[in-house]
Amino acid sequence: MPPLLAEWGCDEELWIKIKNKRSLEKLAAQGEEEHAKKRIASLRETIANAAPPAPTPAPSGTVDKNRKKQIAKIRKTGPYELYGEVPAGMDASSISVLVEKRSAAKVSKDYAAADALREELKEMGVTIRDDLRSWYVKAK
Repeated sequence: MPPLLAEWGCDEELWIKIKNKRSLEKLAAQGEEEHAKKRIASLRETIANAAPPAPTPAPSGTVDKNRKKQIAKIRKTGPYELYGEVPAGMDASSISVLVEKRSAAKVSKDYAAADALREELKEMGVTIRDDLRSWYVKAK
């Protein structure tokens, strides 16, 4: 935001909300203080009285791509969690340690170690769901 506009009453909050900044920038460049002050006041009033935009529904049968990306990003962070229960005789905490070691190996791009840990877990009956950041033990 040009410093001159700040002197004339425009603040950062308003500046962020203004879509067509070019007209105000031109007024500041031309030194048209009164016109700029009226425009700032008008924009402030318009923004204050504007109703929030109604969300546009996604076409039938589709999922909003941005929302899908957000969900995917959330799922790919944080520790892996146990889904369901561990059968008697199995130690959930030791399995969890192996799952997290595998995750750390993937992050450090040591894919051979990650694959070896996945196979070790698979032999124990543990299934890992990377997309859901979870693991579970198949019932026998």
